[in-house]
Amino acid sequence: MGAVTAQLGFRQRIGRDAAWVAVVAAVAPDLDILLGPLMSLTGAEHGENNLMLHHRGLTHSLLFAPVIALVISSIWWWVRRALRRREGPLVEHKTTAKPPPNFLLLYLCVLAAGITHPAA
Repeated sequence: MGAVTAQLGFRQRIGRDAAWVAVVAAVAPDLDILLGPLMSLTGAEHGENNLMLHHRGLTHSLLFAPVIALVISSIWWWVRRALRRREGPLVEHKTTAKPPPNFLLLYLCVLAAGITHPAA
């Protein structure tokens, strides 16, 4: 769903970064399955049923989606900007060089993709 969400006008304005960041945003709520057992002290409280109750918790909340979107879009935008700076003056001579994506558009793309996960 994330890659499909990126096609809602974001890909035309952001570029192919839209599809990649939307896929990351759509999968991000499931990271609690990996991080949940690591964060517990004993691991004993994470039986099969408790793990699913924890999994469908905060990371799958529609109220938490804007927070996750802000984190993902900030990291993505910063990395893309850093890569652009590292390319330096060589890119300035090319006519096809693109600036980093607009942060607001990137955030909206990530938010739209992130909402598809708990809504589905």
